[in-house]
Amino acid sequence: MASDFFPVEAVSLVMGIEGKAGSIEVTLFPLLIGYLLDTYKAIGNIIAGYNILFTPCSVAYLVSLVIIHFLTCKSERLMLEQIQ
Repeated sequence: MASDFFPVEAVSLVMGIEGKAGSIEVTLFPLLIGYLLDTYKAIGNIIAGYNILFTPCSVAYLVSLVIIHFLTCKSERLMLEQIQ
């Protein structure tokens, strides 16, 4: 999507920022999930931990689709001069 909304000169920068955000998320996500499941396992209700884990995952694609739709419904490609 970055190539659809940013000029050619800025696509690599946008993709780099996106990659860095993704690598931070990939590092933190297992820690959060491990803490969540360990907490619910200690309580004795591991099923509730998995329900809390998979419920947001089941609707995340639909929510992101709606957000992208509303952010891009009237969008146009940015020129490099507009960014600076």
